Amino acid sequence: MARPEIVELAREAMKGNRGAFDELCEKKSKEMLFTARSVLGNQEDAEDAAQETILRMCGNFDQLRSAEAIDVWIYRILMSRCSVILAKRKKTIGEMDIDDEAIFVADDDSDFIPEVYAEDKERNKRLYEIIMGLPLAKREAILMYYYDGLSHKEIAGIKGVTEKSVSSLIAKARTMIKDGLEKNE
Repeated sequence: MARPEIVELAREAMKGNRGAFDELCEKKSKEMLFTARSVLGNQEDAEDAAQETILRMCGNFDQLRSAEAIDVWIYRILMSRCSVILAKRKKTIGEMDIDDEAIFVADDDSDFIPEVYAEDKERNKRLYEIIMGLPLAKREAILMYYYDGLSHKEIAGIKGVTEKSVSSLIAKARTMIKDGLEKNE
């Protein structure tokens, strides 16, 4: 569920308020960048995906049906852009399956990490590494559910799967995270 201030900005932007649209993009850009970086594994591709998302939002804002759906709408666009980048990457690396490759990102730059991740760097660095090592589908589901606060229904809509599939992905990811944290102790 979108935060109230984001919904209000979306409402104003839907009325044609360019300033509200700019502020909406500014407020969502950190989240978009974090999510794209989590999916793609590097800053450059994440920035490309976030920028392309904002461009598509700008050109297609009239397609947003309700301000309350802003988060789901943005994530659909962002995940679509990430999928395109991953597909291009797969072509360039041949037969190697990107989903089987653990992608770890060591980055002390907390500008792209949400505040909750930046508060206790040592504790959360290991958690972040474990999450980044999850297979792509599980990683996306966990990040959308816990970081973005999306419901199982919203995630299912974004990913084009059933709510039961989302529940399964999240449950399996939790188990993998728990196992990873226990191995670390």
